[in-house]
Amino acid sequence: MLEDELMSFKLQSIKEEVTQLNEQVYKKCSVAYLNKYVACPIIDEDKSMFLYGLLKQSKYPHLQSAYIAVMLVDLALSLHEAVPINNEHEGDVKHRQLTVLGGDYYSSLYYNELAKIDDLNLIKNVARAIQEINEQKMNVYLQRSDVLEDYLKGIEKINAYLFASIANELKCPEWSQFVASFFLLKVLIMQRNNIIDVKVGHKKMIDQNKENIDVKIKDLTKKVMILLQSNLTLHQLFSDSFKELQKYENRLVNATGEGL
Repeated sequence: MLEDELMSFKLQSIKEEVTQLNEQVYKKCSVAYLNKYVACPIIDEDKSMFLYGLLKQSKYPHLQSAYIAVMLVDLALSLHEAVPINNEHEGDVKHRQLTVLGGDYYSSLYYNELAKIDDLNLIKNVARAIQEINEQKMNVYLQRSDVLEDYLKGIEKINAYLFASIANELKCPEWSQFVASFFLLKVLIMQRNNIIDVKVGHKKMIDQNKENIDVKIKDLTKKVMILLQSNLTLHQLFSDSFKELQKYENRLVNATGEGL
């Protein structure tokens, strides 16, 4: 009981530190004219907890600058992803241009933060991750393949590759495996529960492969559970989020009338 209370206290302390770092990220993103037209994306809580825990676990010497830089990259990627494609109205064109500009601005901030660290390996790693993620976005969003496994691979890389590559760079393979599996599981469960929007072509693929996707969800759930059980820090950081995902998974079970 005392151990649980101590872990709870430590987790609360971690969340407070992450909140303070996120405030610095948002402050750097704050540009009055840009914010008037384009809202800054919301930092994903799971990504922020993962990145902080990873940097802390590996005793990275420039935790604050690295955290801010990587989260700025993630926000830039998210903002570029939100760019509307087919709007013709003059106001929509302006919004699209400013959204692209916002993503580019966040990217410039990321370079500035990494320059403070002077870690060439991290800079190269992040640059490769950005390239890979953008290539996967092209493959997925332009629907270059109608094969389910290609779609799943693309979704996994889009959502987790930046963080998985940093984990590999810091010699934390368990963390890399976890973030790839956890975020793919998260996206698939959200899609199957209609919590996040799915493009028309992707929705058709998902609808046609519900059974295969549900099997994938089951396999990923087992994998994530094993990784959480084998790593105390990951368990501490993500047990609550994993329980929330399991609630959505149970809704699928109830909706289909079958166990995943």
